Amino acid sequence: MSAAIRKTTMSVPEMREMLGLKKTESYWLVHKNYFDTVMVNGKMRIVIKSFEDWYANQVRYKKVDGPEPGKKLRERSFSIAELAALLGIDTDSVYELLQRAPIKTHIVNHQKRVDRKSFENWYKKQEHYRTQEDREQDREAEETSMSLPEMGAMIGLDRNQTYALVNDTPELQVIRIGGRRRVVKTSFEEWYANQDTYRKFEELAPQEQVEMLNHCGDASLKKKLRRISERADLKEKINSQDYYSVEDVARMMNASYSTVIRMIQAGTIEGKRFDKIWKINKNEILWLLSQEQSYNLQNGGVKTDGSDCVPEQ
Repeated sequence: MSAAIRKTTMSVPEMREMLGLKKTESYWLVHKNYFDTVMVNGKMRIVIKSFEDWYANQVRYKKVDGPEPGKKLRERSFSIAELAALLGIDTDSVYELLQRAPIKTHIVNHQKRVDRKSFENWYKKQEHYRTQEDREQDREAEETSMSLPEMGAMIGLDRNQTYALVNDTPELQVIRIGGRRRVVKTSFEEWYANQDTYRKFEELAPQEQVEMLNHCGDASLKKKLRRISERADLKEKINSQDYYSVEDVARMMNASYSTVIRMIQAGTIEGKRFDKIWKINKNEILWLLSQEQSYNLQNGGVKTDGSDCVPEQ
């Protein structure tokens, strides 16, 4: 009987060695009744099953040689850092989210954890936040579509005019990504080719572009139209030579020298070294210009999620 008990129990020193603890802390764990104990021949022993259950439901203590702790805990909850990584945001943003969203939390080992089921139920009902996995699935759809403001700027329409056009034009195929409507590019091109009411701003003669800018009363739209015009001018200049210096690219992109260097190092754009000097091929710059709506150059070419846009109602 005693041998059978020993197979299912371990001594306090064995537990202490397993976790790499000092004597005082090991007995403190026993005193807190985190796991079951029995007396065998006048000595306290720890029930191994209860110890493993405790180990799987906490993350503070780790076995010196064994699996990571908290397996069961992670199955039913997230740490703040884990949730931040899942949503692709920082931990401060997670705390702000938890203050306003109906997501259950609890404290384990003096640390806040987020109930997994509660989070999943909330996530299904909202469209603003996206997990990294969902972002990957959305990438192809994003590449083959454009936001409504992008479409509006192409043909010189402000926000209200664009939304009215999309709502009244069934030929424009609309999808939703992250709670925002986007127009499928192929459907836009087909619609555009079969109408004669609207013209793309980039296809207008220079004088027509100037007139449209002068008559544009929407400051946001005017800014976008100017950028389209400036981008067209830049492309013309870029085609005049094959390679440009980092300084040239920084000026073209309205970014700092160090930002362009970080983009080269991160692989966002490809640079080549000629006599220890970085040069960027014109095709790389043209590609970067085409990505202008998706990349924040002041943040070193980090792709943004459009969270600064006003969510659609």
